Amino acid sequence: MLLALAGRLKVERPAVTVHLVFTVQEEVGLRGAHAVARRLDADVALALDMTAADDTPDTNGGHLRIGAGPAVKVMDFSTLAHPAVRRALHAAADGAGVEVQRELLKGIGTDAGALQHAGHGVATGALSVANRYTHSPVEVVDLRDLQGALGVLHRFVTALPGTDLRFVAED
Repeated sequence: MLLALAGRLKVERPAVTVHLVFTVQEEVGLRGAHAVARRLDADVALALDMTAADDTPDTNGGHLRIGAGPAVKVMDFSTLAHPAVRRALHAAADGAGVEVQRELLKGIGTDAGALQHAGHGVATGALSVANRYTHSPVEVVDLRDLQGALGVLHRFVTALPGTDLRFVAED
């Protein structure tokens, strides 16, 4: 998704500075994201990740489904997504005509946790794509979810100059 986004942004340059970063060691303490967070002085940070689908009979879930669109993170073990970033992701999804899911996972963390606590705090969120068989050689995703996530990302970035990043939106 990041490489495809980079291709789009090369053609249609956004009115903001964008850093596309590939991190390492998320599963062992968000180490790569901590290094990036200390290096960059971001106004907004968005983590991209996969998330475990729980739409099979053996999971007793149905919260995150493959093929139901990318997921906008509400919270996980490492972060509570900033409300303004969540609002902007939902607006981007609406503008791109992409249905999204809401992700609430207590047992896992993402790079968003490290990014959010950088400096004096950064408005941070995350966009995920549901998958099966995480961390195996045969992970399964729905291509439509990846394409939808790319559409949301592109809209999110291009809309950033006009995005209200206040914690509470004023009507």
